[in-house]
Amino acid sequence: MPLRDLSLQIDYDPGTCPDVVQQFYAPALGESITYDRATYTFSAAGLSSAAVGLAGLLNNGGSIRLICHYKMEEPTVRAIIDGQVQARDALLARVAPEDLSQVRPDDIRAKSQLELLTWLIANRRMKIRIAIHPGGIYHEKTGVMTDAHGDRISFTGSANETDAGWSKNYEYFMVFTSWKEPDRVESTSLRFDTLWNNESPGLHVIPMPNEYEEYLKCIAPVDPPIPGRTPQERARDEYWQKIRRALECDPESTLHTIPTELWPHQESFRRARIGGDCRLLIADEVGLGKTMQAAILLKTQINQRRANRVLILTPKPARTQWQQELARKFPLDIPILEPGPRPRLVYAKRQTTHAPNPPWAAPRLIVTYQWLVRRAADFLAAAPQYDLVIVDEAHHARYQGTGRRREPNQFLHLLQALS
Repeated sequence: MPLRDLSLQIDYDPGTCPDVVQQFYAPALGESITYDRATYTFSAAGLSSAAVGLAGLLNNGGSIRLICHYKMEEPTVRAIIDGQVQARDALLARVAPEDLSQVRPDDIRAKSQLELLTWLIANRRMKIRIAIHPGGIYHEKTGVMTDAHGDRISFTGSANETDAGWSKNYEYFMVFTSWKEPDRVESTSLRFDTLWNNESPGLHVIPMPNEYEEYLKCIAPVDPPIPGRTPQERARDEYWQKIRRALECDPESTLHTIPTELWPHQESFRRARIGGDCRLLIADEVGLGKTMQAAILLKTQINQRRANRVLILTPKPARTQWQQELARKFPLDIPILEPGPRPRLVYAKRQTTHAPNPPWAAPRLIVTYQWLVRRAADFLAAAPQYDLVIVDEAHHARYQGTGRRREPNQFLHLLQALS
């Protein structure tokens, strides 16, 4: 999944997002191939707190560039900076070497933070430079993540690159995306490069001492702290890859991924439409499961990666029913847009996040057509592109008037323009 398909808030704090690691840091890191981070304080435990995301970045062939202040609380990083060989030897002697080849992402945080750091640096997956500001401190806290498609997100705020900074403190930061705020993201990225190249007046940014880098290489574990290295893990990965290929290549396999059975007429409908055009009107009688028929087509197209961006338009009373049906029977957790001064995305288990700006930038969304009709001009001006649009109670989109005065109502006009 590219970065632009993640459900990102415009800002984060513990009040709006109780688990920043799981809802922002880990998923964004896991889709990235580069991670540039400028921070006051760093610890390897901070990276480990996003274990799944870190494993994803490493599996993507990704790398990290870190700029941090020279006064660090973390003993490992202090050893990097001050070059005290005796202190380093004493520190490393207390750490029993481990082979990280059998570590699952969720286990990384339980392993030696020092060993994780040494592997990253020894294998040139992480480079650290030290910022020194004479007469003061270097206190910048920004980051830029880039995925394989060239999309980027940047963030700026109070969080340090530590476990407490991401998961324990009351921190606040804002997020910008290259597909909506390209100038903001480009400015942050260029600023990081300026700092990294020691071209910022009044600040000295120096590489980590070569002596210590070589020392880390000598003690680093051979295998990386990522999954898929043991025979059992390779077999597991190959198994799930086969499942993914089956879902993409054989639409029939979708039936085995849903915890429900289709009625005979729904199965006939599915077979008639499988792999074909989904531009159609489902006009069965009440109670015959039109929602199920639309949802099985949706699930099939998602499994085949034909439908990444999805919009579901419903009357207001039906939106929760749609969400619960999709969550229980398919299972798909598609958020409902909850309007208000600060629109929210509400998921099936009632977790909430801030909606993106504009709200329809969310990759998958259930929204009431009454709300969208009132904002049709802004919506259509943004020219949103969807792989699949589902309209419930579509008969409300109709022509008004008689004779030559027949005109589409606002809802029908919206659908025609969207089509």
